[in-house]
Amino acid sequence: LLTLVSFIPILWALSAGMAIAWLQFEGSLFWVALVTALGGTVISWFVGIRLPGLEYNNQRTEAALRKDLVRSRMHLPTVLELFTGVRLNNFRLFNHYAYFHLWSNLYSQVMVIFPFLLMGPSLFTGLITLGVIQQVSNAFNKVNDSFSYLIERWTDITELRSIYKRLSEFEKALA
Repeated sequence: LLTLVSFIPILWALSAGMAIAWLQFEGSLFWVALVTALGGTVISWFVGIRLPGLEYNNQRTEAALRKDLVRSRMHLPTVLELFTGVRLNNFRLFNHYAYFHLWSNLYSQVMVIFPFLLMGPSLFTGLITLGVIQQVSNAFNKVNDSFSYLIERWTDITELRSIYKRLSEFEKALA
């Protein structure tokens, strides 16, 4: 929040030097940062939609395997079946986390070059200098990173959602 409070006025003021016709309005870079962060968050939701369920299944399968091992009912077919379930779910979980991290890293890298693409025409037409484009890039990245907090913390949110679902199931079983 402090980063937003600090850099929004700077980004708002730097929006004046836009050469792109459809972005020549007050605070345009701020609105672009906000829209790209919201769009990235929505895409992250779609890319990571299966992660909470897979994380939940991972907790269930691991708990079943631990329970069977602790109770020492070491029936080899049962243990192998439970271990196969854990292994299969971990592969699925790994693949979906890989897709999500691929998306997250792609988004982060595109947001690094995005202000240069926006301000490039202004630089080439002589409206701004290279120093101004660096200021725009720094301010844009700070504001966009602050708005993209949910994308950066998506895996933590996924784990919390799956833990909440598992604990809710546990409470219902107790009642």
